[in-house]
Amino acid sequence: MPRSGVLAAWANSYLAGRCSLDDAMTGIVGADRFHRVGRGADEEAWSICLGRLRGSGATAVRLLLPAPGDVADLPGPAPFNRAALEASECAVVDTAAPTGFVPEIDVDGGVFWSVAPVDRPRPLLGGTGEATRALAEAMTEGSEVLERLDLAAGRDRAGQALSEVELALSGLVLPESIEPRAVALISRGIRLAGMVSVALHAEGAAVTAAESAGRSAALVPLARAARRAVEAGFSARQG
Repeated sequence: MPRSGVLAAWANSYLAGRCSLDDAMTGIVGADRFHRVGRGADEEAWSICLGRLRGSGATAVRLLLPAPGDVADLPGPAPFNRAALEASECAVVDTAAPTGFVPEIDVDGGVFWSVAPVDRPRPLLGGTGEATRALAEAMTEGSEVLERLDLAAGRDRAGQALSEVELALSGLVLPESIEPRAVALISRGIRLAGMVSVALHAEGAAVTAAESAGRSAALVPLARAARRAVEAGFSARQG
């Protein structure tokens, strides 16, 4: 579960005045031991950082889920983009001084967030409605792709992996202010991402290098649609 997404959901609720700072803090940290923004002398709690963001006029935090070959939405500069790509996630805030956050999991079970100024992010187009339609189309096309690649049986055999996805979803705690459509979009996107991951590693019809490459290429649009759905769901405005 992307911690940057959980951050976006709870921060957006707080920035919209729909939850208390204490509730936002609890939701962001979740089951982790602790969360800190920055390190060393600049280290601070989310309570301070969120208060400062609200004071700066910030109204929304956005989740981004970059992947190799899918980094167009990363705002820059290059060092931030590299860190976000390495983590496969980040959160960005578009204010007068745009800011980006990238989580780093600590060995002790906590999370340190690197914080850096970023270039102005590209606008989020379409919102949850467009993402819902795009995901539905991708899943329809994806079922045909999986059948053509003889991967349906592989998915069935990977019950344990998909059960872990369901377990993660069952433990996801979101603000009451987030719209049901956004919650549904998150769930469907996370499930599709899990299915794609299973399909990429399943033993099916792809037995040659060429067939394996073809399978991966066919699943790329599905993986991208899953990421866009999760991004839109977690980033949904709650005001």
